[in-house]
Amino acid sequence: MKRCVVLLILLIVSLPALAQVDVEAVVTDLEGNRVRGLSAGDFRLLVDGVEVPVERFAEVADGKAGRSYLVFVDDSLSIAVQRDLVLWEIERDLDRLGPDDRMAIVAFDGERLRPLADWTGDRGALAAALAEARRRPAKESLTRSAMPAIWVADAAAAALRSVSPSPGRKAMLVLSGGWPAGPSLQLVRDANRLGYTLYPVDVPALERERTSEDTLLALAEATGGQAALNSNRLAALERAEEDTRSYYLVGFSPAWKADDRDHRIELEVRRPGLDVRARHGFPDVSPATLAGMETEDLLLSAESRETAE
Repeated sequence: MKRCVVLLILLIVSLPALAQVDVEAVVTDLEGNRVRGLSAGDFRLLVDGVEVPVERFAEVADGKAGRSYLVFVDDSLSIAVQRDLVLWEIERDLDRLGPDDRMAIVAFDGERLRPLADWTGDRGALAAALAEARRRPAKESLTRSAMPAIWVADAAAAALRSVSPSPGRKAMLVLSGGWPAGPSLQLVRDANRLGYTLYPVDVPALERERTSEDTLLALAEATGGQAALNSNRLAALERAEEDTRSYYLVGFSPAWKADDRDHRIELEVRRPGLDVRARHGFPDVSPATLAGMETEDLLLSAESRETAE
């Protein structure tokens, strides 16, 4: 007799006490060129509208600080061939990873998350995981009435909460063809709280809302990242690697205690003619709220296998 055994791996991440908030900032001139050589005094940092002192400052250049790329692959609403083209290009660009860079890969089938690769810098292991991702079926025939697109954002947020903490600059590539016409607040909140910059990748789906690209742009803007739209989707990892290669790190110590509030962060450059891109907020979460999180929101993996008696 055959039976189906479902294995659930639940991982609740223990978050450290809030001591310091770091904001990664990209500064460009009017032509979009990166600006180097700035000091802490060139920045003005406001939290909830009040200027606060910059207590930690560093300029990171030429990818010398390790980076952690979390790749989220949505199989629930993406067209398989379009998804696979993006995955092929990510595999081709694995050579761009530096010696201190790592990557983890998580897939979502519309119901559960499946880890395909834990944090590793082994390009062979990552290539194998991306090949496995390409073999996964895509449920591209589902409509939004059968599969609400907001589930994709919820799954991406759960992936952020469920993977183990990783050092260095954190970036999340979100590959999906199904996004709602509106904000994905929980994904933004979790990304900013856990220190991830979002790089949404627009993978075509059979059914699309015209405003979904606006959602991708909003996700990137709120976390200091960039969206890969249209043909740029085929350079998703290349663009994220280039964007995280050089940046400024601006840190401050929050004056508040854990209070379950969203705190607005504004970073300005005092020199005229320069533009800065950084995350827009930091949501604080109290211990009581963390303790009350539903375990299904932290689902890391679900695998089915058949065994014979």
